Amino acid sequence: MPAVHAASQATNLYLDTCASYADRDKIRVAVRTLGADRVLFGSGATEGSLFMQLGAVLDADIEEQERVQVLFENARRIFGI
Repeated sequence: MPAVHAASQATNLYLDTCASYADRDKIRVAVRTLGADRVLFGSGATEGSLFMQLGAVLDADIEEQERVQVLFENARRIFGI
């Protein structure tokens, strides 16, 4: 996964979960490689299915606290909301 590798080389690069295809393992790999604090939920709004993007996070093989971080805590922290 080139994006995960690139992000692992920089401390200030975050990844979102949005993709135009379903890939069951991408979120787990990103969380395990970068840490849950550097992965943000991406809805795919305007071009994709919100439900597919949400389902990918809910189905990912990650801990519940990591899921909470990805779905909203990271955005709250980074954007100050």
